[in-house]
Amino acid sequence: VDRDVSTSFTYLQEKLCAVFPQLKQKTFSVSWTDEDGDIVTIGLDEELIIALTEMPGPVYRLTVNVKAQKKEEKAKNTEKDSQQEGKIHHGVTCDECEKQPIEGNRYKCVVCDDYDLCGSCEAAGKHPGHNMMRIASPEMVFHRDFSS
Repeated sequence: VDRDVSTSFTYLQEKLCAVFPQLKQKTFSVSWTDEDGDIVTIGLDEELIIALTEMPGPVYRLTVNVKAQKKEEKAKNTEKDSQQEGKIHHGVTCDECEKQPIEGNRYKCVVCDDYDLCGSCEAAGKHPGHNMMRIASPEMVFHRDFSS
């Protein structure tokens, strides 16, 4: 991690999601253990600075805790997933597993000219380093304008 951003909690969260793509759809917290053995949750830049100051370096041990989904939230997500299953993106192939057509959510790379992933490949982090745009409905059409 670059020194310029080493004390940014937001950057830390984004970096964790980039390294562990499965965290993108989860709610998680970051904590550390102080010298008394207490677990301290980090939620702000100032708290991250305190953790980095208090822990002996050069390696810092942080713990990521994924929060469990509530029953109603799980039911809502399952309902959403089943609704998405009926969405078929005709003429679109997953550039990783070559599934055609993509069913459910389609993920389009916002950096590459023509790169799409199915939901499974996106969840598995198959195209790291580039931001992906979720396209839930096949009716959503996005045009890229390269003119200046």
